[in-house]
Amino acid sequence: MQGNLFQGTIPYLGNLRSLQILDLSNNSLDGQIPLYLANISSLLNMNLSYNNLEGKVPAGGVFTNASAIELPGNKNLCGGIPELHLHPCPMQSKKPRKHTALKLILAVTIFLSFLALFLALLPII
Repeated sequence: MQGNLFQGTIPYLGNLRSLQILDLSNNSLDGQIPLYLANISSLLNMNLSYNNLEGKVPAGGVFTNASAIELPGNKNLCGGIPELHLHPCPMQSKKPRKHTALKLILAVTIFLSFLALFLALLPII
């Protein structure tokens, strides 16, 4: 299916249990590589090169063998096994923004409390 001007995301192919070779190269596919592709145990070789795929490369299955997958030409892919030489995926902050706002409110409250205490004690001093 290479070079057919396909667009959009990779369709669901998980029902093709005997799929051994998948070549979707040289199309205009975008989005992330579906995680289910790592679970197709019969898949021996996959070429997804020269599309517009992005995000983290799945782990497991065919993705554990760098010689079985081809991914060049997808500038926004990250992660995967080291042999793929892709840049690491950015770390997502596990702290919700709510904690940052709470810290800011607490700091402002403490500052205003000390300011009020200082102003109250200023005439006494």
